[in-house]
Amino acid sequence: MNYHFIVHHEEKGFWAECLEIPTCMTQGETIEELSQNAHEALNLLLDEPENSKILFPLPAKKIKSVKKIIQVKVDTSIGFAFLMRRTRIKKGLSQQQMKKILNFKTLFSYQKLEKAKYANPTLKSLTHIKECLPDFPLQYLF
Repeated sequence: MNYHFIVHHEEKGFWAECLEIPTCMTQGETIEELSQNAHEALNLLLDEPENSKILFPLPAKKIKSVKKIIQVKVDTSIGFAFLMRRTRIKKGLSQQQMKKILNFKTLFSYQKLEKAKYANPTLKSLTHIKECLPDFPLQYLF
């Protein structure tokens, strides 16, 4: 999952803002530092607490290639947890309801999928999620 940042040059370095999430901004003295800071800022923003109701947009599939735009990759575990939480919120469901839809035995087993620290589903789990939630945007992870 890659988001896009537009880079601005100033006298003492650079700053950038995410095109898809304008509230996500960062700065750095070099392009390398800026890229690293953008990665960190984006991951911190998307790694929302489970009780958050914020619905951040998905990344744009294509952005016109411009010299001043950098792609910033979301860590896979954060991206997956973000997609699970986003899908649930978009459907207007509680975690308990998602647990039932996915036929999980315990609520905790579902809640782990919304926490980046624990979200590491197997291929079998991903297949099951896609079968139960055909509109789950799995393609964004790869």
